[in-house]
Amino acid sequence: MERKKMPGRCGLVVRSAIAAVLLLSAAWVIVDRYVPSKESLDGHGEPGAHGKHNIVMYAWDYRPGFQPQGIGAPNTEIKRVAQEYMKLHPDVHIDFRVVGVQGDATEGEWMKPQLMERIAPDIIGANTEVVWPDVDKGWWVSFEPYMARPNPYIPEGQPGSEQWWDLFENAALTKAKRAPNGQLYSLSLDLVETGIFYNKDVFSKCGIDVPKGWQGPRDWEEFLNIQRKIKKHGYIPLLMRIEWARDWAQDYLFDQLFHEIIAEIDKEKGPPDEEEYLQGYLFPKELCWLIKNGYFSPASRRYREVWRLMHQWRQLWNKDISNMDQYRLFIIQKAAMMWNGSWMIRRMKFDPLMKFDWGIFYLPPITKKTSRYACGAEPAVIGGAAVQYSVSNSAVRKNQVEQAMDFLYYLTRPDNAERIIGEAGLFIPNIKGAKMSAGLEPFAEIIKHRYCTVKWIASFGTEFNDIHQRLIELYLGDGISLEEFLKKVDENMNREADDLLAVHTQPGAKDFWDFSEPKWWKKWNKPGPSDPARCPPSCL
Repeated sequence: MERKKMPGRCGLVVRSAIAAVLLLSAAWVIVDRYVPSKESLDGHGEPGAHGKHNIVMYAWDYRPGFQPQGIGAPNTEIKRVAQEYMKLHPDVHIDFRVVGVQGDATEGEWMKPQLMERIAPDIIGANTEVVWPDVDKGWWVSFEPYMARPNPYIPEGQPGSEQWWDLFENAALTKAKRAPNGQLYSLSLDLVETGIFYNKDVFSKCGIDVPKGWQGPRDWEEFLNIQRKIKKHGYIPLLMRIEWARDWAQDYLFDQLFHEIIAEIDKEKGPPDEEEYLQGYLFPKELCWLIKNGYFSPASRRYREVWRLMHQWRQLWNKDISNMDQYRLFIIQKAAMMWNGSWMIRRMKFDPLMKFDWGIFYLPPITKKTSRYACGAEPAVIGGAAVQYSVSNSAVRKNQVEQAMDFLYYLTRPDNAERIIGEAGLFIPNIKGAKMSAGLEPFAEIIKHRYCTVKWIASFGTEFNDIHQRLIELYLGDGISLEEFLKKVDENMNREADDLLAVHTQPGAKDFWDFSEPKWWKKWNKPGPSDPARCPPSCL
């Protein structure tokens, strides 16, 4: 990260990584303990074109032939891993399907028609949150019984040889991906995180000293002052997108300004084996209660401060935040910094236009110097699981759930996972013993921070998110005032909360929300319609 990324040196790095993978592969013992199901032995499974069991997989960012970030060699390793698996199991064939989002469709929209007709791929790469809403329809297979079993491809005494759970580096995160019904429907193969990429050459031209081993600004005021200095020298201080402002920036600022009262607002803890990751996380039930009790009302000065700081920060971003790809402005050195994800490492590694020294740091804490509602809390991360695999009802229909799970056992063997994840160079392996791709080291440190207090984008529905993003866009573009913005946000939040409460507080509801315990009682918790002027003392 300290050296220049010259095109000629990247090839050496990649070849060295491939050589290391080959050496590691030779060190692993292939333990073939796969036992075909009775359906397979009896020939009752749906015949495939190449054998009794034809497993179809949508491998997401690792699909064969896909060129991650549109640069470098296309993926090949997952196909090689599948070929090796098929040699071990001649009655199984692995096919890779190319699917994706068409037009403005979301990833859930392309899957649902196929799941309804039971013609989706047997193994699907998709975000856990897309899977959760439909688990009661029988579309997805729970991993729970399989996670408790030994991974048959792990040598005795190694993590995963007693139970599959033990193979995952961040077990708490993996378990935290359980659906509201307590079952795990997605396998977190790797991890993603964000950071501030910065151009060291531009920093130097602006008179900003970056000593060796610099970990970034110490607090928010220093961070803003660096950006102001950069702007005075004619560079764009920080590249941002509206989607990231709504998602990442909102979550970060909210966490920093509400962390001081987390004991007051975090009414329900997650299961013990998930709480290590979801420490202080606010679930939809808690958010609805907080909304109805005025924590985010226009009268809440604490919540108002989130958006005051956002607007202040927005003055230091690129002018057009609707542009989907600001990377070009960074690579041609028009901008000094960009907030981006670990996936950008690959693009920067192979880009022939990369001619400058660069580094990565994470956002600093917000202290009392900036806001009386801040407490200098440890910066929270907003990343988490990256590529996640689920097993669909197609595997159930074709009587090959065992075979699909067994292939995932094989795929998560550390040397196989390292080959697949490392080839793309986008994410950090969540598999013990699998080494990360060169360049991702800063993100491996960043992801050790605690997780954010809330993920607004994952908490409520599409309609809420669409309206919320449009309001943020108007406010940050000075199309509406802060007062108008907070009023409209409050209306949108209360509408969403009312809809969810109507469903979850009905007697006999599948996921019943019980607010009868004393921990939910507060003197300002008055019945009746929402009052925009209501606000708890801690937010005044």
